Amino acid sequence: MDALQADSKARGSLSFTIQPQKSVKKVSIPAHAQLKLHVARLLGNTTYRLRANGVDRATFTTRKKGNAKVTFGVLVGDGTQPVLDFDPRGMLISVSDTSGNDLLSAVLYGPLEPPKTTFVEQVELTPAAGAGGATATARYRTAKKGSRFLDIDAKDLPEGDYSVRIDGTSRATLSVTRKRKHTKGRLSLGSRATRKQAAALSVDPRGLRLELVGSSGMVFSGVMQAALPGGGSPPPTSVATVSLKLRIPDYETSKVAGLNIWRLDDGGSKYQQVERILIWPPRMVGNTEVVDYSFLALDSNTISGGKFVAPVQRGQSGNAVSFTLDFDRPAPSALFKISSFNTVGESPRSSTALRR
Repeated sequence: MDALQADSKARGSLSFTIQPQKSVKKVSIPAHAQLKLHVARLLGNTTYRLRANGVDRATFTTRKKGNAKVTFGVLVGDGTQPVLDFDPRGMLISVSDTSGNDLLSAVLYGPLEPPKTTFVEQVELTPAAGAGGATATARYRTAKKGSRFLDIDAKDLPEGDYSVRIDGTSRATLSVTRKRKHTKGRLSLGSRATRKQAAALSVDPRGLRLELVGSSGMVFSGVMQAALPGGGSPPPTSVATVSLKLRIPDYETSKVAGLNIWRLDDGGSKYQQVERILIWPPRMVGNTEVVDYSFLALDSNTISGGKFVAPVQRGQSGNAVSFTLDFDRPAPSALFKISSFNTVGESPRSSTALRR
């Protein structure tokens, strides 16, 4: 997590796990989700608040040396730990003092997620017609050192090779072979290819569509986004007053983390920045492709509102993406320009201005 005070030595990290129900040696383990916060170098024996998108979710007291750990769990209900009754993915998680001053913050999930965040998410892929009793799962995990992995497991599929597609692009091949009474296949993709990882994982698969495709067509598919057990409160919404339709040439989720929107001032002499928008990777809702976005403070990466959804329209090339952003900022008709940014830097502003 990022320290928000210039002279602060405070440190923090987040860990999030969400997995469906499973059986281990004929013992059923229910679906569970858990969010953990570790903090260090805060004031000792002091009470702090944990917030999600500005909403208080828990209070905790540090130990003598300023360390503390807070655990949320869906199945935790004995009164000793807070229940995870909200979905933290995409939210700004912050630690503040009792006066409301934020000391640590981080976005869980998405392009601005800190590299030391640990994340585990597992989904059951949906079989296509004719898959019989075959099963397939996808499990995404990250490590504190920044490594990330995607494991694909399949059971009882016909023997052979299957293409693993992420967001429509073939990334690797899953080989299914017979193991005694069953056929099984396992593929592990890593942030860099090793002996254990068959191929490098060059894209964050969370929120993207996964497919297993054999010689006769697609056999499994699903979105790499597990449902929170027991549900959860969605991020707050806002009344839209302004709409801009944006077209981003050569949109690649690995390159674009967000957009800066610039408005020509009333004197017509220069462009002034009016919005910073965090863009999440596109995902499918039924048969509709959508993109999630949040608004950031102009001078930082702090999320200043909820999470919003817009339908995506792709051009003939498949990469030219346009979508309409709605935000609460009344303004007269004006000219706007756009620049994109990621962890490396910011692109030049668009050469063509948009009129709203």
